[in-house]
Amino acid sequence: MPFFAHASGFTMKDGHMYEVGGDFNIHFAMPAESTERIATQLLGKGKGRDLDKGDAEADEPRKRFREVSDETSDGLKIVHREDIDFHRQLTSGSNYCTHSAFYGGRVVAVKVFHGPRAKESWKLNHAWAKSFLHSNVSKIVGISGENESESPFLVVDGVSDRKMNSLLAKALRTDLNKSVQLSMKTVKGLAAGLSYMESQNLLSKGIFSNLKWENFDIFASGSDEPVLSIHLPHTTAHGPHPAPSFYYPEDHRGGIEILDGLCQNLFSELTSLLYGDSPERALDIDDSVENYSKVTQTSREGHSNFVGDVSSSTEVKTPRREVRWKLDKSANNRSLESIVRQFEDHLDCVSVSSADSPLRRITASPDQWVSHRCPGYLREEITLTADMSRSVVVAHQYPSQSEICTICGQLVQYPGIPVPHHMRQPSPKINTSTPSIRSYVPHTFSAQSSATWQRPPLVDFFTPEVTKNSSTSNVRRRVSIACIKCRNRKVKCLPAPYQEPPQCTRCLKMNLECQYITVTEEWGQRGSLMMPEQHISLQALFSGL
Repeated sequence: MPFFAHASGFTMKDGHMYEVGGDFNIHFAMPAESTERIATQLLGKGKGRDLDKGDAEADEPRKRFREVSDETSDGLKIVHREDIDFHRQLTSGSNYCTHSAFYGGRVVAVKVFHGPRAKESWKLNHAWAKSFLHSNVSKIVGISGENESESPFLVVDGVSDRKMNSLLAKALRTDLNKSVQLSMKTVKGLAAGLSYMESQNLLSKGIFSNLKWENFDIFASGSDEPVLSIHLPHTTAHGPHPAPSFYYPEDHRGGIEILDGLCQNLFSELTSLLYGDSPERALDIDDSVENYSKVTQTSREGHSNFVGDVSSSTEVKTPRREVRWKLDKSANNRSLESIVRQFEDHLDCVSVSSADSPLRRITASPDQWVSHRCPGYLREEITLTADMSRSVVVAHQYPSQSEICTICGQLVQYPGIPVPHHMRQPSPKINTSTPSIRSYVPHTFSAQSSATWQRPPLVDFFTPEVTKNSSTSNVRRRVSIACIKCRNRKVKCLPAPYQEPPQCTRCLKMNLECQYITVTEEWGQRGSLMMPEQHISLQALFSGL
């Protein structure tokens, strides 16, 4: 081992070396009697204590060392809580918390169980995860002692003090290409971890075969790879699970389904974290990228040449960036291993420092109801699918329904487009006259009106109601034959048999929420169709006119 390998800042004079800094190695020979003399001076300072004859005082350090180094029959260290330096909480569940901590000279994650069933949950999770050995699955390296009854814990290695969503959020704020690469690495890592569990038959053993995406936490490793941490049923962060006797074989979730749920939830949380909204997007599973209007060329900086009504003199702000995961038609016929291989091969061909986008970029044509046109708006959607050849970056020039515009800060709502249930608010009082739909002109919101604006009410699903001011002879009730998804896509909507509440075959196949809107219609002059609910929406939106 060379002496000067890591040494620095030294000076030499007359063959002597002074003030050596850095790390260096010293090799020298020492006679046996010198070693014995030094050991005696350090341990007993010349008192000649015999450590092999049961001297309690001299043997105390050795006893403490044995306690720290105690191991279970599984080879896991028994860790004492005073040896752990807690940093911050990463996540929590109904009866556990996961903390970032410092132990044994490195960063670890500590999963602490609490509550009346803490000991039972601790034993269950320990027995389940002790044999994991994969870079994308958390590895247990230590446990609390058996006498730790109130708050037993597990020490997990390979997890940094960051979560994957915080890494993705930072990348989306700064650079598109880094965001694409990190998003691909995330999907690849999640698929690799789940593929490992499938290969070990860990997803098909009794109660464990009923694991869902809600049973997983996603952390980040030191190399920015996702790390899956499992919390077994009745310890989930999303509420209690049924007892084992209530599980049925038909509830089994395959690795592909768990991967889909993990990606959907992670990327949805990411959008909400960055922009404070959860807009519904129009791209469904069966859509192909060829449905978009045109393919644009990508420059070295990763930006495309847009064709639109935004002038070249307009200053373009940082684009709104989102990540989306969509299963393609053949996803059910693919294995997790094939998804890992595709994403891995694609990442190997892309340099981390490359300015070229790893995915091709296309520009979407605006929807027919678009009326919110803030100059300088740009949304870049990183759309990943199980088939890497269909993964693209989709650029949008206009905000979509239920989205907060990054230019003006307004919640976008187009007349006639239903708002999801979770976005609805109570009906505001309206004292102004109703503007005509034909005479509508886009209106710039003032700061005062935007501060007091509330989302207008819409007709509730499956509950046809008649407005109080309308005559019953002049009003008819109609439930639309097509669901909202099919109406927006302008496709045939076929009802699925024996479904309660009613669902169409398309939404049932794609596991989407099928919604039918009830419309109250009033006949006006010349047979024209007037919808009072539409008028109310316009009053609320453009009360400043």
